[in-house]
Amino acid sequence: MDIQAEKLHLIQWLIELNDESMIEKLKALREEKPIHWEELSLEEQLSINKGISEVRNGEVEDRSEVREQLKRKFNL
Repeated sequence: MDIQAEKLHLIQWLIELNDESMIEKLKALREEKPIHWEELSLEEQLSINKGISEVRNGEVEDRSEVREQLKRKFNL
């Protein structure tokens, strides 16, 4: 998967994200404050590992399909 497809996959995930603690962690990452693996909840660690596994196994959607989904969802 190329970097653009990965970014779109992350954007799709972020749009659907409702976990305030995860959003705070992402903001910290954006501000370059390191997040240590052991500081993450078990649920977060499992979610990250699941995502990595999906990428490695090619279980992600094509960039063009993600774009179409976003266009439909937001009437773009």
